[in-house]
Amino acid sequence: GLRDRAAAGFDGVGVLTWRDAPLDDDVVTTLIVVALVSGIGFTAGAAFRLCGPLFALSALVLTTYRSSWGQLLHFENLMVLHLLIVGVAASADAWSFDAVRRARAGRDAVGDGEYAAPMRLACVVVVVAYVIAGVAKLNEADAPLDEFSGEEAFAAKGVGGFLSDAVKLTGAGVLLFEVEDAGD
Repeated sequence: GLRDRAAAGFDGVGVLTWRDAPLDDDVVTTLIVVALVSGIGFTAGAAFRLCGPLFALSALVLTTYRSSWGQLLHFENLMVLHLLIVGVAASADAWSFDAVRRARAGRDAVGDGEYAAPMRLACVVVVVAYVIAGVAKLNEADAPLDEFSGEEAFAAKGVGGFLSDAVKLTGAGVLLFEVEDAGD
């Protein structure tokens, strides 16, 4: 595990960029307990206004801590971004312990919020993350560019043109979501 690694292998990244040394074991243990307890509340929708952001933030710190030992995993980062989106959105208004308590007390749902917006944001985050990962792979590849499919188009446009097309395509996709949603 991480406890067995030499402190010299630690290089803080992300929210832990300011750290030059690993966290104390007690701090890591506390973060794990907070993540577990708030994760149960997050999943069940119990005290979601507290558990949602708390779980997302503790997952952010724990995965960043793990990444500070040298292995960055884009799917882990993507999961944390989705937790942050869901954790701060009105995600426990319908099926949750909080919703059951409100119904028993005779209170309506917490609001008439826009529930599709977080899903749209999560979709945009996925597209942007994979575009960035793809560009990074193309930029850092040891193999010649001709081993990638579509190398003529990429070589002709360069990274800037590729990113411009990706942004346009993402914008078109979001526009389609908006137009489709407006028709409902």
